[in-house]
Amino acid sequence: MVKYASKLKKFDFKFYMLCIFVLLIILYLVVYYMYIYPVSRLQDLQTKEWIVNLTDNFMLGVKDERYLYKVRQTKIDGVSFYYNYFFFHTDKYTIYTLFNLNNKFSNNITLNVYLYNFESRHAEMSQIVLDFNDLKARKENDTLIVQLGDAYIQKINMIANTFEITVNSPTISYNFELYIDDYTTNQPTYVPRYNSIRSLVNPYNPITSTPGEWCSDNPMIGKIIKGQINDDMIQTGGNFWFDNYIGVNDHFLSSYIWNVVLNDDWLIYVLWFGEYEVENKTVCFIVKDRKLDKVIRAGFGRTVIPDSYKFLDSLNDPVKSDYRSNKKPGDLQYDGFNCYFETNEISVKFEAIKGESHRVFLYDYYKTDDLYATKNINTKFDEDYNNIIQNYRYVEYVSMVNVEIKYNNTIERFTDRCVIDSMFKKDKSMPNSI
Repeated sequence: MVKYASKLKKFDFKFYMLCIFVLLIILYLVVYYMYIYPVSRLQDLQTKEWIVNLTDNFMLGVKDERYLYKVRQTKIDGVSFYYNYFFFHTDKYTIYTLFNLNNKFSNNITLNVYLYNFESRHAEMSQIVLDFNDLKARKENDTLIVQLGDAYIQKINMIANTFEITVNSPTISYNFELYIDDYTTNQPTYVPRYNSIRSLVNPYNPITSTPGEWCSDNPMIGKIIKGQINDDMIQTGGNFWFDNYIGVNDHFLSSYIWNVVLNDDWLIYVLWFGEYEVENKTVCFIVKDRKLDKVIRAGFGRTVIPDSYKFLDSLNDPVKSDYRSNKKPGDLQYDGFNCYFETNEISVKFEAIKGESHRVFLYDYYKTDDLYATKNINTKFDEDYNNIIQNYRYVEYVSMVNVEIKYNNTIERFTDRCVIDSMFKKDKSMPNSI
């Protein structure tokens, strides 16, 4: 009887351990399919209502931090990083606007307007420095308005999907009426599903040690209804990209390189964080079949997921990408790169066409050459921080590329414009973060 009881206890213990093991496996898989698997499929977790609310709070929050607190309940010591960025593809031009706060020490916000003219094959740039304190953000009925005098006025009605933008700089002025047809973000930071695990796993990876640092970057794309640049009327039907980036406390944007093909059929946006020559760069992306109005993938690659899930994910749902170039960001010609992005559903390859790369902008993004800024650098942290950000430059190209897409058992090849921009270090030995 004793021997039987002993065997029973051993059986109970083994059964108990087996149950625990099965439960752990189930928990592991639940976490994977709830939080890891969707990191590269964020389009499935988004609603327009959420995007509208988020955009309102971020844009209004630039001038009233109570709105920022609604989306991230943390102490906010000011906006450290801010831009509104556009590009427009028309038959004749690719036109850009980068409207950026220079750095956290300064009140300067620079309105940069630049373009490439494909008929004359030349680039043109115009720039004006304005006062960030004069920026106004407000909501009138369903229209979100951001304005700085008559130099910069944008009006977004996300209920009607309409957008108006007017820019006046010293030599380039334009106005466009636009229709927004997609709001998809690839940033998991504020996607509602991840709110519940923020205390355990923060989907935002801070770049400084400052408590409460965070950022958001949310894009919109669509069609040009009508427009005018200087005295040149713009035809209906071109394509545009817009994104608004906000960082608080000590956030800044470090090294990355960004490739975007946007035409009537496709949005292919792939960005790698880190210096271009570094292996295993973090990739983020939005790939959309615009013909079918279907986002195929939006999110981050697998370098951001916990190590305990990488093997499973590489078997189940691999995201592969790489970027190679024999030219350096900042070079006048940037026509020696190729890159690819591949998932179970789709693969995309870009290859630069020799002699068809056009640098349209080269910029000291974080410049602190105004007296106000230098007076605000008071501590050792400020000095180190400023030395790091001053080591970065920003460059933008429009380049012709050969594109190959394998999707739905077909292969599509075409040649198109590719917008390339990069934040890169002048001195590679300097750190990326503080």
